[in-house]
Amino acid sequence: MNYRNRAVSWLAVISVVAWQWWASPWPWFWWVGLGLQFVLYPQLAYLFARLSDDPLAFELRTMTFDSLAIGFWVAWLGAPLWLAYALCVCGAMNLAAFKGPRGLLISVLLQCCGAALAVLVHGFRFQPDLAPGPTALCMLALSGYMMAFAHGANERTRKLHAIRMRLTDSERALQRQLAENQVLQVRLSEQANRDSLTGLFNRRFLDATLGRELIRCQREGQPLALIVIDIDHFKKVNDNAGHPVGDEVLRRVAFLLSHESRASDVVCRHGGEEFLLMLPNMPLSAALERAEHYRESLAGSTLLIEGQRLRITLSAGVASYPEHGQLPGELLAAADKALYLAKSRGRNRVEVAQADRFEQPTVPLEPA
Repeated sequence: MNYRNRAVSWLAVISVVAWQWWASPWPWFWWVGLGLQFVLYPQLAYLFARLSDDPLAFELRTMTFDSLAIGFWVAWLGAPLWLAYALCVCGAMNLAAFKGPRGLLISVLLQCCGAALAVLVHGFRFQPDLAPGPTALCMLALSGYMMAFAHGANERTRKLHAIRMRLTDSERALQRQLAENQVLQVRLSEQANRDSLTGLFNRRFLDATLGRELIRCQREGQPLALIVIDIDHFKKVNDNAGHPVGDEVLRRVAFLLSHESRASDVVCRHGGEEFLLMLPNMPLSAALERAEHYRESLAGSTLLIEGQRLRITLSAGVASYPEHGQLPGELLAAADKALYLAKSRGRNRVEVAQADRFEQPTVPLEPA
C-alpha cells in the first residue's frame, strides 16, 4: 500500500515540478537529484523492504526518511504553497497512521530538519506561487493520495472485521466445545457414580459421600440413618426365571426405593441384590418406618415380568448415627449385622442394629 501511494504521488510531484520549472535555468544535477528522489527512490525502497528480514521495520525507517526528504525539497523549491502542503500532509499522514500522535510529531520535526538542511546548503528561498496548471495537478494528486489512503484504510478495516468475525466464530465454537466437554464430563462423572442396570448410585459414590454427610451431621447435631436391604432368595429367581427376569426385579426394586425417597436421600445399589439408603437428618424411628413401608409394599404385591408372576420379599437392617456408630465403617457394619439378623430370623422382616448387644448368629444361612 505504501509503495503504491508513494510511487504514484511522488511521480505527480515531479510532474508538478517539471511543469512549473521546466523553463527555469536549473543545473542538470538538480533534475537528476529530483529524478532520483521522486522516481527511482520509491522503487528501491519497495525492493529493499521486500528483501528485508523485517519489512515493517524497514518501511517505518523509510517513512522517517521520507519526512526528512520532503522538508528538504520543499525548502529547496522555495516552499510553493500547494506543493508544500501536499507533500507535508502526505508525509505526516503516513507516520501518524502507523505511530499515532507520536508519528505525527516525528514527521513534523524531521520535515523542519530537512528544511533547515536545504536552507544551509542552498540558502533561504520563498516562491509560494504556482501556475494554474501545476496547482490543479497538485490538488488532483493530493486528492488522489487521500482517496488511495482512505481506500487502503477501508481494506484494512474490512480485513480486520473479517478476522474479528472469524475470531468471534472460533470463540463461539470454542465455547460450545467447552460446554459440550462440561456436559460430557458431567455424564462421565454420572456414569462413574451410577449403577448401569438400575440407574442408582453405586458403592463408589456412597463411600465418597457417607463420610462427608457424617461430618456434616456431627457439626449440625443432626441424625443420619442407614438402611441396608437385600432381596430374599434372589438366587432362586435367577435360577428359575432367568437372569433377564432377575435384572428386571432389580430395576423394579430400585424404582420402588428411589420413587419414595426424598431429594436429600442417597439410594445405592450396594452390590448384587443388596441396596443401601443413606437418609440424612432422619431419626432411627422414621428410618424404621421407611424400611417397613418398603418391605410391606413389595411383599403385598405381585410382580408380572415376562409373563411370570413373582412374589418378592425384602429383608432390611437399620442403623443410625450416632447410636450405632460415628464412623462410616462402624455404621455400615451395624446395618449389615441388623440385616444378617433379619435374614437369620426368617427373612421378610426389618431389624434394628443393637449397638453390639447381640452376637452374630452362628447358624449357617441358606443362599440368598
